[in-house]
Amino acid sequence: MTEHLTLKLSEVCHVYQPETISIKSLPADGIYPVYGANGKIGFNDEFNHEEPQLLLGCRGSVGSIHISEPFSWINGNAMVVKPFEHLVTRDYLMYALLGGIKIVDAISGTAQPQITRASISPIKIPVPTLDKQAQIVEKLNSAFTEIDLLEKNLEFSEVKANELRQSILGGNFNANHLGVDLNLVPLKDFCKMYQPPTISTKEMIPHGEFVVYGANGPIGRYNKFNHEEPQLLVTCRGATCGAVNMSEPFSWINGNAMVIQPDLALASLEYMKYAFLGGIDVSSSITGSAQPQITRTTLEVIKVPLPSLETQSEIVERLDSTFAEIEFLKAQIKIEKDYAQSLRQSLLSSAFSQKEVVT
Repeated sequence: MTEHLTLKLSEVCHVYQPETISIKSLPADGIYPVYGANGKIGFNDEFNHEEPQLLLGCRGSVGSIHISEPFSWINGNAMVVKPFEHLVTRDYLMYALLGGIKIVDAISGTAQPQITRASISPIKIPVPTLDKQAQIVEKLNSAFTEIDLLEKNLEFSEVKANELRQSILGGNFNANHLGVDLNLVPLKDFCKMYQPPTISTKEMIPHGEFVVYGANGPIGRYNKFNHEEPQLLVTCRGATCGAVNMSEPFSWINGNAMVIQPDLALASLEYMKYAFLGGIDVSSSITGSAQPQITRTTLEVIKVPLPSLETQSEIVERLDSTFAEIEFLKAQIKIEKDYAQSLRQSLLSSAFSQKEVVT
């Protein structure tokens, strides 16, 4: 058994922040990649590093790890971590920064978290022999390659599940499925639409009895409600314009969520929920680019297929069953993705444990 060294990060590498150039100053025809805290952010007509460098995000995406391409410009919000190669290899140091050592101890600030040279320099790192470092890197490279493949397959499966969801929605609302002679009815002919009064976040009560709904679903709690029954909500302001939610019973609904109340003698609430989720296209009712919005005037002219209540019920039952299966699949995918992330951290912790680096 050979004792390993435990050294400060400043004793095994040179850490510095290069000169920063603004994104606005980057030329349109730049050929050299520019790296920031979260990886590649553009191209420049000059480079400030010929060799690939190990980068640590020190502002913004604090703690993110990247390897730059050869001939790159590295901005100052990405800290260059240049190993002293007679002590540590770049790949060993990369894995150490990814989770083998406590980088979190070097992060300061809450509103604007950052890592400074002064804060990271005292962080301790185990330094085994170069041969042992190579063994650890080889083991992690092999394991991470398999995890990367697993995560890519899971992401592909998640995309396909979402695509299947939209395809099924569209298929259940097309003319061939509902009947080619089916009339399309404007929303204004069978739906009441309005924006309720809005309360500010300052008026909300952290432990209020009732949920408050805004543009993106629940946003807080309040001690009053303005709707007893569940309501179909369509986001009418902001980046998520057109998003659909269902409120809980006894909730407060803010005015940036449009309430859609169908005449239940003509359309069920569940049918209309699925219609807005993908059976109809509300994009034509969105106005504005800087501040997208949907108004009642633009929304009420959208035409919706309106079959009999019996057919609506059949569609809802079929979609409920299919969507339950898709949601179960997505839940399983999430479990697998969480497992892959925890496996990465477990492998890193194990690889940098005292037992591993010493033996």
